[in-house]
Amino acid sequence: MSTSTIDLDATAILVPLVRFGEALHRCRTRRGDSLAALSRTSDRWLPDQLLQIEQGHVALTDDDVIALADLYRLTGRVVPRGDRIDLVLDRTASADVVVPFGHGIGEDPGGSSIDDALRRFLALAVVLGPIERVPLRLSAAADALDVEIDQLVRRADALARDEAATIRALGRDLEGRVVVPEAGVQVAETHLGTLVIISRADRRASHRTGRAAGPLDVLLAAASPDLPRDHRRRSGQPG
Repeated sequence: MSTSTIDLDATAILVPLVRFGEALHRCRTRRGDSLAALSRTSDRWLPDQLLQIEQGHVALTDDDVIALADLYRLTGRVVPRGDRIDLVLDRTASADVVVPFGHGIGEDPGGSSIDDALRRFLALAVVLGPIERVPLRLSAAADALDVEIDQLVRRADALARDEAATIRALGRDLEGRVVVPEAGVQVAETHLGTLVIISRADRRASHRTGRAAGPLDVLLAAASPDLPRDHRRRSGQPG
């Protein structure tokens, strides 16, 4: 496998910052609000800071994301799940994005970073799945990681088979992290852009939800009230 630079760790934020900033900007401009007006209702951010956030240039915590979604009154969407999810490459200039991830992902930056990205995608697929129903469409990842698609699929299959316990444990850790369904779920930041899980469902009002941001497991429960957590355990998802 060829080398590719990825910032990734198990506790990395699940919110793609550029896409989140774009969602905030759309929400604000549609209502005709100014940055100054929003800033006056907040005790945390000045107008120039909000501008930087909308441009995706500010590292955010989970608490920041929830506070910003409330401040902007961001519209809620149903979190993607099952066979409706897709992995896409959001081609943004990574040099312009502050990524709140850790560094140092292994002595072999090619193999280790690619495997880490695959583990994280598989872990999220377990949570959003069940994984047996999630198509492993990895063409976007192959482009981002500069790897042949057949080779990447074989590696993903091997990881899913050989490291199932590790991947499920990672999925349980990620369930408590904050997501913004409007912006998608971040898998990895690469030198070509951000790998993001998005929903392939349409965006009609019937697919709205009451909350724009929150822990993944909470939003999943809100989106699927007829799917109790004990059923998720039986279907192969972490409880």
